[in-house]
Amino acid sequence: MAGKIKRELSVETHQIMSLVVYEVSLDDLEQLEVETLMISEDFAFAIFAATAAISFSVTLATVDILPGRLYEIFWLVTMVGYIAAAYFGIRWFRGRRTFRRTIKRIKERSGPLGEEGREIDSRQLESLPPAEADKQ
Repeated sequence: MAGKIKRELSVETHQIMSLVVYEVSLDDLEQLEVETLMISEDFAFAIFAATAAISFSVTLATVDILPGRLYEIFWLVTMVGYIAAAYFGIRWFRGRRTFRRTIKRIKERSGPLGEEGREIDSRQLESLPPAEADKQ
């Protein structure tokens, strides 16, 4: 076994000047978890099916396969691949919209920001000029 190698690491840190925190209920969190899982699975299945369909299409177009059982299997896999790619692609696209709506709903329900007595609405925050960082 070789001896341990000591390394020196330079770390540069930057201060966070402000942070906006959104409160999320357990139902929202569970909904986000389910939606992200569904979206990623649908995307993976759509890509896999499209890849299989395209490869079998190229094979059917470039290789002479005699009519028979093998030709029918290639043709069937090609058609099922295109159908599955379309189905999962549409589900993925719709799932993205549902996910965005959930995020938008969470962001829109935020309350006033600021210190007590000097609160501002989140819509007013967007129109404020950027503040300069405090120089220390």
